[in-house]
Amino acid sequence: MLHSIRYKFIIITTVLIIFSANLVFFLAINEHEDLYRQSVKQNLDAMSSNISDSLLRVMSEQVDLFSITTE
Repeated sequence: MLHSIRYKFIIITTVLIIFSANLVFFLAINEHEDLYRQSVKQNLDAMSSNISDSLLRVMSEQVDLFSITTE
């Protein structure tokens, strides 16, 4: 009974479905990680740019020690 073409077809189909599902899962995880890394890099670049703009303004101004200590 286990040697019939029906059971072989069911086993092959089941293995192919499991393989395909795992392949899609790992590809989706990989794509998600890539998108996450890109997003984090863009956010870090934007934050660095904002901080550098703020620091440039502060560092280019005349140093007033009284206002620095009172703020």
